[in-house]
Amino acid sequence: MTQQNANSELTTAEIEAFRRELPIVERWAYFNHCVTSPIPERSRKAVERTLARQSQRGTLCIPSFLKTLADGHEQIARLIHCRHEDVAFTANTTAGLALVANGLPWQPGDNVVLADIEYPGNVYPWWARERDGVELRWVKSVEGRTAFDDYAAAIDEHTRVLAASFVQFSSGFRNDLQRLGELCARRDILFVVDAIQGLGALELDVQACNISVMAFEGRKWLLGPFGVGVLYCHPDVLDRIGGPNAGAFSVVEPEPFLQYDFRLKPNAGRFESGGMNFAGIRGLSTSVGLLLETGPQRIEARVRKLTDHLCDGLSRRGYAVYSSREAGEWSGIVSFDAGNDGKATVARLKDRGVLVSFREGRIRVGPHFYNTFDEINQLLDALP
Repeated sequence: MTQQNANSELTTAEIEAFRRELPIVERWAYFNHCVTSPIPERSRKAVERTLARQSQRGTLCIPSFLKTLADGHEQIARLIHCRHEDVAFTANTTAGLALVANGLPWQPGDNVVLADIEYPGNVYPWWARERDGVELRWVKSVEGRTAFDDYAAAIDEHTRVLAASFVQFSSGFRNDLQRLGELCARRDILFVVDAIQGLGALELDVQACNISVMAFEGRKWLLGPFGVGVLYCHPDVLDRIGGPNAGAFSVVEPEPFLQYDFRLKPNAGRFESGGMNFAGIRGLSTSVGLLLETGPQRIEARVRKLTDHLCDGLSRRGYAVYSSREAGEWSGIVSFDAGNDGKATVARLKDRGVLVSFREGRIRVGPHFYNTFDEINQLLDALP
């Protein structure tokens, strides 16, 4: 894609072409990407072809599956701007975070700094380390937002990890990853990011943000299947984490199997310890390829326009938008108050062909770039 195309607005023809990949749009105005996305037809077929290959060829399919793995590393690396060897596939976001939490050599008195509105998947892996004497230091949120200065104030000489979401699941607040990353780099603190609620809708460069480790999975904004997660690990922090859950394929020389040689791979491959979900990886890789083809910058611009239109319409109808819309803080998630009838309103919208979710007492809407302004209007017109 040329720079001119990268900066251009998505055309109606491009959006319609992508919508043809998604049969769900024939029935629903789908705004639940913050829960689970539909996968494009191209990705579904890629999954099916991979499974058919295993059915028809058995062990003969292994070379093609290893290529699937390598291609997947390459696609993810292009998306987040890193080397392919810095990427490993996992089962889900929490599995990646747990690899880090379980792999660090904790000392009594160490602490982890995190917000009090993190999704449980980015809380419990750290909480479990209390058995090692690790303290959780909570950054208090205000109206779904967390302030950089409050993160900075929570850090001390015993802070080993700052764990933050790219986008908060309930409020849609986008953390300033670049600023937090710079803070962690200055203090030699591991900056661990849960990117599941932003990546795919928003651009992200792990190097520009000084991210040490990042975990996410494909079933939300990346339009991928269930059961495939990704762990990015900066090469400089590999040896701090070690090889939790090390298996036969975590080492430099996995074969011959009875010639044990516990030298971990010098890259993120050490976290891919055994058999992989090759069909799921192929599906996710295909979806990521479609997003790259469309252009992450163009996708983010389109998501901004759709969510702006939604927020304007909600305000005109008297609904209070909870999500921050400030520059650098907005995301693809729009959360709004619907009084005491939030769950009933979600059900009403479903009856009218609109799918949204209910989280933490508010209605949560997550449009993606292929959604249309007509669909946003359909949502708005269906509100009581």
